[in-house]
Amino acid sequence: MKKITFLLLLITSISFAQQTAEDTNEKREVNFYFGLGAILHPDYNINSNLVDGGVKSISDVTPAAVVGWTTTFKNNLSLSMEFGSTTMWRNRKKDGSQLIQIPASIRLHYLFAKTSKLQFSAGANVSLVASSLSVFSDDTVIDMNNLNPDTNTGYMLFRNSSWFAGPSASLNFLDSAGKTSFTLTAGYDFCFTNSKWKSDYARITNPVKENGGRAFITFGIPFL
Repeated sequence: MKKITFLLLLITSISFAQQTAEDTNEKREVNFYFGLGAILHPDYNINSNLVDGGVKSISDVTPAAVVGWTTTFKNNLSLSMEFGSTTMWRNRKKDGSQLIQIPASIRLHYLFAKTSKLQFSAGANVSLVASSLSVFSDDTVIDMNNLNPDTNTGYMLFRNSSWFAGPSASLNFLDSAGKTSFTLTAGYDFCFTNSKWKSDYARITNPVKENGGRAFITFGIPFL
């Protein structure tokens, strides 16, 4: 249901932006970009449970890759949609965990300052982050002659979906022709949901909820 709501929000935002541009007869500029960056998320509530289970906690910092597009209007507003992936492999034999996240974001910015070489904009973003956490042991032995799930342990898979919103700002560096050469974007997301870790394959008792915030920074380069 949350994913459907998010998609509807995306479609509504795009439709509104398109209609606004058409009604005011403004020319829109669309830029596609990819980027690399990092996510700082030090407040995973599940970390204490991992440590108690003999598994190292999730790293506070995870690398991120994103792809997205930005639509710029003549009224100094820009609308961005961004999709990404973050993955953190810890040392398998020592740590026994893998975190994969798929974030999707909408960002609305206002252009506050512009020179021939630099633009500064700021605003807000809303994000949905889907997380998959694997916890495992490399000492587990699986007997292919006995694949009864009740007698095979050593691997657990959890999922979580959380909504975030918060402020962000961008520095847009321009080339001699006035086109974007690269963009540096940073911000902070407050979690406004209280989302449980869930499992598709088992019943969970004493579920852990996530509600911690996260900071991010992205170095983006246009490709279209």
